[in-house]
Amino acid sequence: MVPDFSHDSYFSQLAAPRSQHRALGYITVLSGVLALACMGVGVHAAQYDLDAFSQPARLLDMSNVDLGSLRAFMLLDMFGFYLLLTPVVLASHRFLAQRTPWAQALTACGLAYVLIGAMGAAILAAAWPSILAAHGGAAPAEALILRSHFSLVTELVYDGLWNTLEVLLVGAWWCGLGLALWRTQRAFACFTLLTGVFPLLDGVAGMLALAPLHEAMLMGYLLTSIVWPVVVGLGLLRTTDSSRDSLATASWA
Repeated sequence: MVPDFSHDSYFSQLAAPRSQHRALGYITVLSGVLALACMGVGVHAAQYDLDAFSQPARLLDMSNVDLGSLRAFMLLDMFGFYLLLTPVVLASHRFLAQRTPWAQALTACGLAYVLIGAMGAAILAAAWPSILAAHGGAAPAEALILRSHFSLVTELVYDGLWNTLEVLLVGAWWCGLGLALWRTQRAFACFTLLTGVFPLLDGVAGMLALAPLHEAMLMGYLLTSIVWPVVVGLGLLRTTDSSRDSLATASWA
């Protein structure tokens, strides 16, 4: 996949003036980097039990869970997968507005994804460590209550905010952006559409309780949502360098 860096490409139209390209590029790359770091910190916090990602209640049965790493896991999730995507969602509106009458609706979906996803991560960053800390020294009866609270909070975020609502919103945004890219940047459009299809199907699987489909689409979503901002950020930085080279050539002409 070789992105198009021409003057009318998605990357060249994202930031205006062009002085914003480099800052937007670095922020967008950082989004992908922090999302990847989030996964690594999460594996460490779960004591390398990968099943704990889909069944967080397993954390309650572990001893000496690193609560600091657990909180960092959710904070990295909040910034990497969500908040740091805000600038590129807003910047993409300029591109969408020239190509589809659905630009405002698509941008609203993208921003809603960022807000809802970040809220879920913030809730878990606050709730999980405090419940686990209390659970460790609780009497059996109190431990059952804390386990119930942990499960309730987790289900509200995992099954409600994340795997039903936010995935449908970001799937709509990425698919809409991919369709808008189709005429001019076919390869990048295909990748963007694929990035959107994974969360859309994940949302459908969540609503219909299709566990195997949910797990497969979730893995695809996590992978592509890490790679996509890195590709966009590098594309922005490449556009900036190309523009600088063009100006330098023109000055010597």
